[in-house]
Amino acid sequence: MRRIMRSEGLVPDLVLVSPARRTMETLSALQPWDKPPVIDEKQELYLATAPGMLQLIRNVSDRVGSVLLIGHNPGLQDLAVLLVGAHTKAGAAKRALSLAKAYPTCSLAEFTLTGPWSEVGEGSGKLTRFVKPRELKAVD
Repeated sequence: MRRIMRSEGLVPDLVLVSPARRTMETLSALQPWDKPPVIDEKQELYLATAPGMLQLIRNVSDRVGSVLLIGHNPGLQDLAVLLVGAHTKAGAAKRALSLAKAYPTCSLAEFTLTGPWSEVGEGSGKLTRFVKPRELKAVD
């Protein structure tokens, strides 16, 4: 994931990360960044539900342009489905349907959001990228 994030210019301003060992290992594998983001360990991300993660996102300052959330399933998948609104849109895109079916460990979902962080909610995200680890092996 580090390679694809670098090649696509995906460098967050803020990283919200669960303090669990595996999530911290994921964060470590993504570093170093050319311009280091602010890293905020959030205990409440450990096994958080989608509504809990959504509340953390809503509390992000509007001065922050991009956020990387490193957490746990099933909360991350539930949050991604909620953001894209895949479960409510009849003509959901192939990526959104794939995301709703399975969100493997170490997957990367990128969203473009409309409006301020405080207003992020169901259907407010456009899924711009969904990469599963097994897809990266085909690229190597």
